Amino acid sequence: VKNTELADITPLFPDDQPQELTPIDLESPRQTCLACGANLSKSTKYRRLRICPKCGYHYTISARRRIATIADEG
Repeated sequence: VKNTELADITPLFPDDQPQELTPIDLESPRQTCLACGANLSKSTKYRRLRICPKCGYHYTISARRRIATIADEG
């Protein structure tokens, strides 16, 4: 591999550090869907399962919450 070949790929890897992204809290209830913008405030399906009733987008839920949605009490 010649040094001139490596010089051609250097623009692909900028020296700048990536910008800090603001994390989105997916566990807290949302008012609108991140994927389609549907209103989620009155949706039972979203409240119980964290799934958008319009587009079917599945939101992240904790392991404890997932177990609570599929297991019987006791």
